[in-house]
Amino acid sequence: MHLSEKFVGLKELAEMLGLKPDTLKRTWLQRHVKLGMPRKSAAGWLWPRRSIETWLEGNALAANDNEAPRDPPPAADAIAAQNAALRLRYGGRA
Repeated sequence: MHLSEKFVGLKELAEMLGLKPDTLKRTWLQRHVKLGMPRKSAAGWLWPRRSIETWLEGNALAANDNEAPRDPPPAADAIAAQNAALRLRYGGRA
């Protein structure tokens, strides 16, 4: 198996995302934190191909859709219900 089959390089990933390589270099960590983009390899500007493909198929936002609304996490409903129950129980002091 060749290295290019295991990893995605900077130029290839930037092209996949519709970005310039310099933009991706500057914003990859923000994309990791906010959008769940996989971390790059410690060896340089390489990302695990399988992780990138899974991320792109699953929940990645295109470069021009970064401000699109996202569904709340499934636990948000349970947390809201618990907060409401606590407010009711303690008279709004929770």
